[in-house]
Amino acid sequence: MNIVKLCAFMDLQLVANQFNGSFDANDPSMQKYLQLLKEMAMRFEHFELAQVPRSQNKKADALSKLTALTFSHFQKQVWVEELPSKSIDSNLMVASVTEEQQNWMDPILQYIRSNILPDDGREARLVRERAPMRMGAAKQ
Repeated sequence: MNIVKLCAFMDLQLVANQFNGSFDANDPSMQKYLQLLKEMAMRFEHFELAQVPRSQNKKADALSKLTALTFSHFQKQVWVEELPSKSIDSNLMVASVTEEQQNWMDPILQYIRSNILPDDGREARLVRERAPMRMGAAKQ
């Protein structure tokens, strides 16, 4: 994707501070995760990991509500998979995915970014309902 600068935000103070060097990673598993994160960060010209208090994490909350609205017609099930080992104990495989067709998110993103709605009135109403973060948050 040719990303050279990345700023990631998370609500876990412990992990952010371990990465930034304010806290020590004493647990062996945390040390492995921290090492993996540092190796991944080296792939960028600039990588920053910042902790955001949960009370200020409104964009993530809005996104989680959006997904709940979008898939409400599906039967809600929770699938549990027991992994044989921790992800840090195995080789990491990454697959690049390229979306060639328009998907359900594209009209919402177009509305948030450019205030453009679909021509179909019903579809336009649905897009407005599914983009609650339009007011204020998207213009930052």
